[in-house]
Amino acid sequence: MRFKCPRCGRGIHDHDLLLKAGVICCTDCSQELRGPWISLCTEGVKNARRFLSFFTPEGLPKKVRVYDCGEDSIERYTVVFTGTYRKKTNGSFWYLGMSENPFHPQGIGMHGEDTKQIDRPSYSHLGKKIEFTDMTVDAQRCTLNTYIDLWDFNTVPKVKKDWKK
Repeated sequence: MRFKCPRCGRGIHDHDLLLKAGVICCTDCSQELRGPWISLCTEGVKNARRFLSFFTPEGLPKKVRVYDCGEDSIERYTVVFTGTYRKKTNGSFWYLGMSENPFHPQGIGMHGEDTKQIDRPSYSHLGKKIEFTDMTVDAQRCTLNTYIDLWDFNTVPKVKKDWKK
């Protein structure tokens, strides 16, 4: 598995990375390499491949569908987890319902499960379909915490404020 350096365009393997002042860099041009996947590259290409099958290079989860009921709803966001994880959950499909601030003492962050995906064949009862980055930072963090548990990762990508549009 190869990644491309954003500056020189060189394909990079995990053994081509250079640690310079605590920052991972390209060995050719010393360009600082960013993204949560890069720390996993140092653990090996196999882990990086697995990571990139579940996350974009920017660290956004690939296997979720996100819905927004609007600002007037207490349980504003619903996140439906997709993919082939049902052996781990005894045949159940997982979803997460939460408010804008799920970690606040008066916030909501509830996990649920069902025998079928709750957004199929229709999702109109869940609200408008939105992108992961359209949620609040706390809602993104809550989703990522569940996502890494579901897929057995031991590293959480940092939620970036610049993900917000």
